[in-house]
Amino acid sequence: MFSIFKKWLEGREKVFNREFFEKAVAFTLKMEGGYTKDTGGHTNFGISAKAHNLTREQIMDLTEDKAKEIYYDEYWVKGGCSEMPYPVAVAHFDACVNLGVKKAIRIIQGCCGLKKDGELGPLTLKAVQVKNPRQLALDIILFREAFYRKLAGFDKYRSYLRGWLNRTTALRLKLGEMALKQ
Repeated sequence: MFSIFKKWLEGREKVFNREFFEKAVAFTLKMEGGYTKDTGGHTNFGISAKAHNLTREQIMDLTEDKAKEIYYDEYWVKGGCSEMPYPVAVAHFDACVNLGVKKAIRIIQGCCGLKKDGELGPLTLKAVQVKNPRQLALDIILFREAFYRKLAGFDKYRSYLRGWLNRTTALRLKLGEMALKQ
C-alpha cells in the first residue's frame, strides 16, 4: 500500500527529508484515526470533506495513501515543514493538520518572537533555523495547549479539551522517544 505513495512522492520536492515526513504523518494518522463525522463534517484519516471540498463518498473511499498525498501537499509543503529541522518539522506539521496551516504558522512565529501574520516567509524560516530545535518544538506544543485551554472556555469546544491535550502529550512523548533514538 505504501509503495503507491512512495512512487507518487518521488521528485515532488527538491528539499525533502522523507524520514521526517514519515515520522510526522505516522503520528498524525494515529491521532486522527479513521472515518468519523465531527465538527469538520465527514472526516477520514483526519481529512475533512468540508476543508478539502470532497463529497461524503470520496471521504468514505479515501485510502491511507491518498490521505498521505493530501497531507504532504496541503500541510507538509504549504507549512514549510521540509525547510525546518527535526523535531520542529514534526511538531509544526501536526499543528498544521490540527489547527490549519495559517494558525500553525502564526504559532511558530509567536514562538520565535515575530509578527504573527500567518505567512511563511524568509524571516520566519530564518528564525526557525536559529532557534534550538528541541526547545522550539516544545514551545509549539505548549502554545497549542494554552490555545486549546482557551478554546475550552467556549461550551462548543469544552468536550474536545481532553483529546487535544492527550494529543499534545502523545506528541511530546513521541518526540522525546525519537530524540533518544538519534
